[in-house]
Amino acid sequence: MAAAPIESAAQAKPLFAEVVQWAAHVGMRFHGMPLQVRLRRSAPSRPGHLGVTIHQRLWRGRKLVRNRIRAMEIVQGLEPLRFQGVVAHELGHVWLAVHRIWLPTTIEEGFCELLAWCFYRDLGTDEARRYAQEIEANPDPVYGGGFQYVRQALPPSELERCLKERNVPLRLRYPRIQTAG
Repeated sequence: MAAAPIESAAQAKPLFAEVVQWAAHVGMRFHGMPLQVRLRRSAPSRPGHLGVTIHQRLWRGRKLVRNRIRAMEIVQGLEPLRFQGVVAHELGHVWLAVHRIWLPTTIEEGFCELLAWCFYRDLGTDEARRYAQEIEANPDPVYGGGFQYVRQALPPSELERCLKERNVPLRLRYPRIQTAG
């Protein structure tokens, strides 16, 4: 029997907390930024997108003076484990923003997909392995291609060091692949 889809904040809250706890375990720090998730009735503007991180950035000239995460929004109606994978992905965007790490779009999405893939890998269930395989097989050039590049460029041990040191290797900041962003 399939788990009930996530339709309410009450259902989402404990699942969200589990992913935040996992993120802390792998070394992700958010400097006290309040983390919250909201459910949205419809998908974000791009087809296939199941979540979005909403930023508020204040620039003075070329200098970023404030970078605030307004919310993470996840499409309601997802199966619980899919919901958690989307949360892990969106936490990647939050982590990058908190640490003021700017990456080309393909690399940023690949980095976030790698986090979702690691979350599924760490769970180790059959269902989680299926979701991880979907990430591996994604033909989308931004999400799937970015994931393949980042996964090759950033082995798991280096990912944990990257998260703990709050820095990404230069090969991700300045990749030698054609990026979409």
